[in-house]
Amino acid sequence: MQVSFRIHFVTSPGQSLKLVVGPDTMTMEWLGGGWWGASVDLPRDVSYFYRVMRDGEAEHSELPPDRTLESSDGPITVVDRWRPSEPSRAARQSALFKNAIAARHARVDGQSTGTVSFRLLAPGIPPGFHPVIVGSDAALGAWNPDAGIVMRPEPFPWWVADVDLGAGETAYKCALRDPDGQVVRWEDGPDRILPPIEGRASVHDDEFRGLPGWRGAGVAIPVFSLRTARDVGTGQFTDLIPFADWAASIGISVIQLLPVNDTVLEHDWQDSYPYNPVSVQALHPLYVDLATIPGAGIDDEIATARREVNHLPEIDYPRVMELKWQLLEAAYANLATDLEDDEDFADFVDREWEWLGPYSAWCTLRDRYGTPDSTEWGGDARFDPDRVAKMAVHGSPDFDNLRFHWFVQYHLHAQLTSAADYARSRGVALKGDLPIGVSPQSVEVWTRPELFHVGAQTGAPPDAFSTRGQNWQFPTYDWDHMARDAYGWWRSRFRALADYVDVFRIDHVLGFFRIWEIPPHADDGRLGYFRPSLPLSGDEVRAALGPIDLEVLLAPMTTTEAVRLRFGDHAEAVRRRFLDTDDAIVRLRPPVVDQLRIIEAFESGALAEIPHEERTRIERSLLDIAADVLLVRVGTGYQPRITWEATTAYKLLPPAVRRRFHELAIDYFHHRHADQWEIQGRTTLPAITAATDLLTCGEDLGMVPDFVPSLMNEMGLLSLEIERMPKRLGAWIADPAEAPYLSVVSPSTHDTTTLRMWWEEDRGLIERYWREALGREGEPPTQATPEVVEAIVRRQMASPAMLCVVPLSDFLATDQDLRRDELATERINDPANRHNKWRYRLEHTIDDLVAAASFNERLRAMIRDGAR
Repeated sequence: MQVSFRIHFVTSPGQSLKLVVGPDTMTMEWLGGGWWGASVDLPRDVSYFYRVMRDGEAEHSELPPDRTLESSDGPITVVDRWRPSEPSRAARQSALFKNAIAARHARVDGQSTGTVSFRLLAPGIPPGFHPVIVGSDAALGAWNPDAGIVMRPEPFPWWVADVDLGAGETAYKCALRDPDGQVVRWEDGPDRILPPIEGRASVHDDEFRGLPGWRGAGVAIPVFSLRTARDVGTGQFTDLIPFADWAASIGISVIQLLPVNDTVLEHDWQDSYPYNPVSVQALHPLYVDLATIPGAGIDDEIATARREVNHLPEIDYPRVMELKWQLLEAAYANLATDLEDDEDFADFVDREWEWLGPYSAWCTLRDRYGTPDSTEWGGDARFDPDRVAKMAVHGSPDFDNLRFHWFVQYHLHAQLTSAADYARSRGVALKGDLPIGVSPQSVEVWTRPELFHVGAQTGAPPDAFSTRGQNWQFPTYDWDHMARDAYGWWRSRFRALADYVDVFRIDHVLGFFRIWEIPPHADDGRLGYFRPSLPLSGDEVRAALGPIDLEVLLAPMTTTEAVRLRFGDHAEAVRRRFLDTDDAIVRLRPPVVDQLRIIEAFESGALAEIPHEERTRIERSLLDIAADVLLVRVGTGYQPRITWEATTAYKLLPPAVRRRFHELAIDYFHHRHADQWEIQGRTTLPAITAATDLLTCGEDLGMVPDFVPSLMNEMGLLSLEIERMPKRLGAWIADPAEAPYLSVVSPSTHDTTTLRMWWEEDRGLIERYWREALGREGEPPTQATPEVVEAIVRRQMASPAMLCVVPLSDFLATDQDLRRDELATERINDPANRHNKWRYRLEHTIDDLVAAASFNERLRAMIRDGAR
């Protein structure tokens, strides 16, 4: 394909342009008047970009994504405009617009034809409006806007118009025409100029200059929280279809979900935790809709199960899962013979075998051995693909067990795909959630242990969610090993998401820069350290603090007074069993010298004579004492303990030493690793996110180094902005009006309290918020009334952020009839509670939401007034 490239770029002395096509680089020729050109014979469907050179060295290039060259049956001239450094470009070309928002734009009747094709990137065009090209050439209306060429979305967010132009140079501009055919806006800036062109040409004008960036509204709701009359005690994938209808009817563009991967380990409440996947590909059986499986023949059994659990105010996870397994097994038994001739089923199994085979074998072995811990599986402890292949042969003792799990995953995939496609057809995108970790007992750890630091624990340092930090118990990643195949495991994981969602949230995006690792002997996040890190040597610590015994700084300690206050009447019993006293200083008594041994002691019956509730409190207090250290050992080096100011050990240091320790810790956590962590993030994130065109959002809350938001913005990744969790040091709230465009603003998340609960947590803060944020006078109400919640949500909607996602519970709180009476039952997760039960379910069915006319009109007004 013969292509002549033309681009207008005004250079300064010493600069030139190069065209980069794949591995090839071509120097462009100066044509005069600001135009550069190059002609080359290229294959079809290639990508390319331009690079600025200075004195023979690369100075800078256009930001990704690269340009795409359309196929042509003959010679073609491509006219480009230089793309300015605009990070939002990748977001504006993402799957959100291609797959979902595109459905809102109808094709144009009477499409134009011609040899010159104009292309414009404009995702912010409102539905019913169209850009038009108006210019000096008669074919462009001779500057008469009523006679301009109307552009068509092909494919959205690109707009295209074809025309035959006369000879000579052409001046033109883009204008915006409303549904009535009236031009309501001209683009900013000077006229565009097109040089004389012979033959076919494709003109890439890049953007409608001055048009505000697209901004959308979203609603957050876990699938398990949805409610319909057809459910069996929990929300199902098919519920997303009527929910998408409701969302589309009020102007919502995005439905944000929690992770939907399989988490079944022990068949108990612990499995309700959605961020502990046993497979990063398999979907959770909880969400299957048995009533839509053709020919299942279990209608009566489904009806009986519904009567038992569908009326419950919250999800009874163990009972619902027990019922679903029974119903799935009955459906499989009725359909097993038919599966022999089901070509769609066979195609699914063949296509997904790489993960489906090991997953189904893992499920079979989990249930056979009565444990998900593969180290207890005897001869099956080590993954063997040949063994799995033999298990999957028709007629083997295990075949039916494996095929049952294929059957379940086949229907889950079909139902979620159908729901996602339907939502897209309504102009609504599903937003997925990618957990940062996997279960240490997962299929992935069984099949690919070399990708993980098995035995290590992933977590988070103390933050606003949890003063003790969090221990997620996931293994950490061996990034060096993952890099050997260019992070293929991660890229396949991202591509799997793209089957169902057009937007996704990376849980704990900071983990791609550095992860918080907790040693096996520790229970909470305070005793963790960063990986990768540059530990302090003993000489560095002593150089900063002076001559000091490092073992003293590593050992937990408290005081006799603190022991008396902590344990009260049980202080003596606790001291005899666990503590040694040296004057006023108290330390843990060997062998119970760390958190793991304390937990083991209580599991073995320590202090059994004390009532259970008091015993639990004593155990927690001892775990706190075990975390009261100033240094944490990292390999052969050391790290200051995070939140060192809160330790007894720090408070007992001499003032001068305390000051020097503080300076050492500040440097360690905020400066020492900056280059190392930035290089890690720049290596991993771009390589992985490039696997798809999904709009990517990063959950970047917590202890965020300065380079993280810079890199995320550069890559076009959306940050997360929570009003009550300001990122700016010293700020009391994060004003939504100051959020960057490439961000998601939300009043709450699944990890926080709801708006109504937050309103009652800190009276002093709320009084200030009432006056300064909401601009109200007098005393704020003691409870968040519907009017108060609406005012807060409107603040979010008015933000310049690309997306405003509001939890459905906060939306419902704007309506007196729909809000719950019991506030606490609306909270989805408490990060401080590792044993949190994920059971929140709506009180109202989706049909109830659809019928709530005044509520829906209120939401439409909030979204409309926020220009979303």
